[in-house]
Amino acid sequence: DDVVLVPPPPKISRPATPPPPTISAAAPPPPSGRSDQTLSVEETNKLRARLGLKPLDVGGTGPPLLSKEQEEKKKERKERGEDLGGVDMGEFVHKPAESIAAKVRTEKVKEKLVERRERRHIEAKLSKVKPLAESDSDEDTRAWVAKNRKISAERLQAEKRAKMLDQLDAEFGVGELVEDEMRDLRRTAYTHRDLQGLQVHHDLNNFHEGKTVVLTLKDQGVLDEDDDVLVNVNMLDDDRYRKNNEIRRKKPNLHGYDVYQDSEFDEYGNVLDKSVLAKYDEEIDGHKTKMFTIGENAVEEQRQRALAAVRQKLNNKVVVSLDTPPLQLAAEYYTEQELEVKFKKTKKKFRKLRRKPLKAEDLMPLPDAPANEEGSDLGSHQPPPSETQDLDLDSMRRVKQEPLDNADAVDVDDLPRE
Repeated sequence: DDVVLVPPPPKISRPATPPPPTISAAAPPPPSGRSDQTLSVEETNKLRARLGLKPLDVGGTGPPLLSKEQEEKKKERKERGEDLGGVDMGEFVHKPAESIAAKVRTEKVKEKLVERRERRHIEAKLSKVKPLAESDSDEDTRAWVAKNRKISAERLQAEKRAKMLDQLDAEFGVGELVEDEMRDLRRTAYTHRDLQGLQVHHDLNNFHEGKTVVLTLKDQGVLDEDDDVLVNVNMLDDDRYRKNNEIRRKKPNLHGYDVYQDSEFDEYGNVLDKSVLAKYDEEIDGHKTKMFTIGENAVEEQRQRALAAVRQKLNNKVVVSLDTPPLQLAAEYYTEQELEVKFKKTKKKFRKLRRKPLKAEDLMPLPDAPANEEGSDLGSHQPPPSETQDLDLDSMRRVKQEPLDNADAVDVDDLPRE
């Protein structure tokens, strides 16, 4: 039989770890070559200054001897470095980094110093004030006496000086000249009295207290002999604008029918009296403007007019109480007042008739009386009785009628009906 030989597996081997380098106390020698460069201490310090590092301190060597020019340059560089807050390194100035902790500490120290300074200032002020327990009556009395003496001395000196000036004025006549001049100035001065009598063509209500209004003379013709009038241009414009609005409001085609177009009201709500042709009054008489005269008590007059208008308005007003009577429960029976109102008895009207009282003589027949025939009763046309007829005079006497008492009055309703 054939035998198959299998090769052995490969072996994986790792490279050996190199040994650590030996550490020696001495610095290794520089590599040899022409590319070696060396820096002096000054060049090294310049390089460190560029990098912001502290320069190397070289001890054991004394300062080199410098000429005067070099010393002056060095001094200038030092001052420049101090101004910039660092150390001058020649071309560069080395400024150390700012310490935040030192800055915070410095600010705290400054705040404490300021606080102590203010406290000392307050204590110095309070030290001058005496407490309540200490008695300062003696010093107050002395100060008061000294102050009064000083005031009295100054007053005496002022009186002496005034007397001396009066004597000098009396000797040289300066006082009279001054008085005359002051009198002339007061006489010729332009004051509010010169404005009395001038008319202002504006309503007094348009001038409010505390408001400044500039008034000028109204433009008039050269030949006009009217008095001077004061006006304000802005107020004239306002009046013109108000008048245009009223005219625009009165146009029926613009705003339709106006209920109050036939009546005008004043500032107090009273109806103004209008003439029959009121719309032509302004064209005939001119525009009516409200005015007042300076110097007259126009405010009081206007107040009295307003009070009179309000009084008249109150007199014409019908007072109607809006208080309703208190509610009451309805009763089942009428009261006496309700009975008198609803069931008032009417009095009967009697018709008084007077009749002739009957006597016995009237019932007896007349003697020799003619028989009643047809047509014998002629009434008022009956002829008078002749004298020849034998009549009883007693029966012909008339009976005097006497007034009847109310007891004999007969009610019409009691008469018998046919």
